[in-house]
Amino acid sequence: MSDPAAASPSYPARAWRPLAGLAVSLIAGTVYIFAWRAHADLLPREYLVDYARLQLPPLPIDALEKRWKYDEILNGAVLAIPSESGMFTCAKFTPNSREFFRDWLQKHVYDGKPLWRVLLWPLIATGLTLLSLMAWAVKSHQDANRESRNGRLLRGPRLVTHREWNRCTKAKEGFWIETR
Repeated sequence: MSDPAAASPSYPARAWRPLAGLAVSLIAGTVYIFAWRAHADLLPREYLVDYARLQLPPLPIDALEKRWKYDEILNGAVLAIPSESGMFTCAKFTPNSREFFRDWLQKHVYDGKPLWRVLLWPLIATGLTLLSLMAWAVKSHQDANRESRNGRLLRGPRLVTHREWNRCTKAKEGFWIETR
């Protein structure tokens, strides 16, 4: 029976490439969302953070802080909707019901779309970025393994001749071995 450890030699692991791809994808996703916000209409842009916060369940810390304050954009004395024009004002308020405010935002500001549909294009762009960077990580990992199998030293001790070994060890004081 053969030894499984002797069957395939281990090559240096390159775990940083997929992690770098994931980190760059997260940064790119943030950039894509900011780009979406830069080109969105006024109300969807201003309510995006509140809408995202309302999609999450209330956290235990919410009980300590009593209630979150949300931005409200008013047209006169009533909440503004995207079809209105004129002079808008912004104020902080605490809704009586998180669910009512979330449903109102979804119906009147985001045309009935949930958060993932609102941010569909930034999410698609982030996914494509992640897939392309993961493909790069796999390809570069395979290339590096191929080079190391062909004898290119990637990490670890280098091979030296016996003369170079003797010259390097004799120059130092202490223990040395003469090889031939």
